[in-house]
Amino acid sequence: MSAIHTVFIILAVIGSACTDFMFIMLIVNVPVLSNIFNENLSELNEMLREEDMNMLFVKAKLRNILLMHREFCDVIDVLDVAFFNICFVQISSAAISAAIELFICLKIQFFPAIGLAVSLLGQIVGFSAVGTVVEICNSQVYDSIIEGDWFSLSRSDQQVYMFLMKNAQTSKALTVRSIAPLNMQTCVAILKTIYSYLMILYTFF
Repeated sequence: MSAIHTVFIILAVIGSACTDFMFIMLIVNVPVLSNIFNENLSELNEMLREEDMNMLFVKAKLRNILLMHREFCDVIDVLDVAFFNICFVQISSAAISAAIELFICLKIQFFPAIGLAVSLLGQIVGFSAVGTVVEICNSQVYDSIIEGDWFSLSRSDQQVYMFLMKNAQTSKALTVRSIAPLNMQTCVAILKTIYSYLMILYTFF
């Protein structure tokens, strides 16, 4: 009977991992766009440092950077909307299930459940790590914009750059159904809650 339970647990772990893999594959677009944006901004800075810079090329590059930043923000917004309910359901169900599985392991020594509990905890950590990656990418984009050689631009282009800087100040991040940001700080809070409920279950049952 224990062998049958173990097989079902393995299948559950594989199904959970496939769902996480799909989520991660979509999030990969964010660091890619971040790197492309930072590279284009570096090229703009190099153009501004040249003595005989072509203002038409500078304007075209600046406009391209502005559009790229808009696309970067739109991708994060689309992902947040697409996974608005999924992140909440996945993390909440994983947290509740992990607490129950660990309680079963402690109470009746059903050790095969440890594998599923570890998988569920790994799912929470994985989702939170992905959200943290998005926050880091957003921070890197903002730092690149702030550190740019915008003072070498013409007055009209400086106004465009200020508009870009203002937009970058609005942080874009994934959330757990707008309840909390999807990052490692939230992950730590969830793990603490799981431990608290686990101790309550173990004490009273």
